[in-house]
Amino acid sequence: MKNLDFKNAISLTLISFIAITKQWNVLPVDAPESEMYGFPFPYSCTGWHTSMSRQFFILEFFIDILCYYIFWLVILLCLKKLHVKLFANKMIKYSLITLSGILVLISLLLVFVFENVFDLYRDFDFTVLETNIKFF
Repeated sequence: MKNLDFKNAISLTLISFIAITKQWNVLPVDAPESEMYGFPFPYSCTGWHTSMSRQFFILEFFIDILCYYIFWLVILLCLKKLHVKLFANKMIKYSLITLSGILVLISLLLVFVFENVFDLYRDFDFTVLETNIKFF
């Protein structure tokens, strides 16, 4: 197994993690109706202390990233075992890395600009009202 599979899996993980996620419309206990984002676990929620803030849950975030990474690594290793040659062109590899880097930088900018709250884990219960798939 080459180091390249891990690099490709990281770029595909970051792109898919930012581009596709699950939106949860929830009713938390003792809080107003909120939107949460994340798949398989919600790692982000609207903030309740100011209007444009968000809450981020670190433990759920890392579990979600790990799930996406394992998914892409298994896909790439299965394709490699079937002798399917992906990312043969270096231009494709570098464009994936560049795209994932740009998306991460934009996401980090949006996360750290507002008065967001970072918690280790989500410490409230909620009732799911509706779920959707969110693109970007």
